[in-house]
Amino acid sequence: MKNILFVCTGNTCRSFMAERLLKKEIKEKGLDITADSCGIYAYPGQDGAANAKSVLRTMGADAEGHRAKQMSRSLIEKADLILTMEGPHMEHIARAFPEAAVRTHTLLGFAEGLYGYDGAHLRVPDPYGGDTAVYAKCAAVIEEAVLRICEKI
Repeated sequence: MKNILFVCTGNTCRSFMAERLLKKEIKEKGLDITADSCGIYAYPGQDGAANAKSVLRTMGADAEGHRAKQMSRSLIEKADLILTMEGPHMEHIARAFPEAAVRTHTLLGFAEGLYGYDGAHLRVPDPYGGDTAVYAKCAAVIEEAVLRICEKI
């Protein structure tokens, strides 16, 4: 079983949506994968953003019960693959956990076949503070990347 960890800033928008969209695919396709998420600067226990939850429901993904988690050594060590929403997240992980750098990539870079720093320029736009349309656009970008990753695994 492969454990994929999604990482963003606060774990209430992008990484939360990526985790739940991957879990939807895991369930539908019977994939031998687990998914989790965290934030570099998360407030532990914070609920997912209301607009993220609304968009996830529209996409047929489970939006309930999320509680933000802060990035930790145990989450990083447990992950076989770490996918970040932007290059600075990837760089932060590489500095804090150098041993994890080889399995850390940006979500969009990994989906495109650009690994490590080759994909660092590919960024999932942060919808924080935006309306439902902004979240839906972000979720669509994430979903497309998740689908591509499922094809690779």
